[in-house]
Amino acid sequence: MLNVFRREAGDRRNEPIETIKGMRTLKNWLQNYVDVVEKLEEEYGEAILKLVDEGLYIMCTVSLRKRVNLLSIHFERPAR
Repeated sequence: MLNVFRREAGDRRNEPIETIKGMRTLKNWLQNYVDVVEKLEEEYGEAILKLVDEGLYIMCTVSLRKRVNLLSIHFERPAR
């Protein structure tokens, strides 16, 4: 899904107009899966946009961690 968003935005995600185009593409793509979307919303008690937002955040966080590791920057995780 993120790849669809990036492709539509031409991977220029910092440009507002391109981001809006990507959001429209995502909306159109999600309309193909109305039944699945309704099931997910019911199961998790959240709107699909909230679930997509959380998914994109997690994907970006994982990508960032990989990029940091490639730079050989090591940091300790805080104690929980």
